[in-house]
Amino acid sequence: MNLEILDETESSSVDNSTLKASIAWWEKRRLWFNLSVGLCGILAILLDTQNFLIIDLAGIILYGLMMNVFYSMGHLLEALERHYFKRSSIYKYRLALFLIGTISSSLVTLMLAAIFYAYRIPWVI
Repeated sequence: MNLEILDETESSSVDNSTLKASIAWWEKRRLWFNLSVGLCGILAILLDTQNFLIIDLAGIILYGLMMNVFYSMGHLLEALERHYFKRSSIYKYRLALFLIGTISSSLVTLMLAAIFYAYRIPWVI
């Protein structure tokens, strides 16, 4: 299993513009996305452990599922381009989209957690 994020030098025999290659490319990097977003969430929780309630786990799980749905937009975007525009050129920007999406998702996770724990009303769970 190859876990390198920036391995753009894939086999030259693979057609990177196919839908199968698109899904494989994005799924290969999902672990790194989840680790980045998850570590940012854990960091935010560790900064304010006094306000963490067990009910927050349900929100964390829901948030993680939602972030993975958004992550899936990468290969969905490529499939929509192929279907509606009858071309396949967005694959050239996969790495940039991955990095921008991962960094922004991680920052949003930190920001939302900070806001949530800073402004939580004690009687609202």
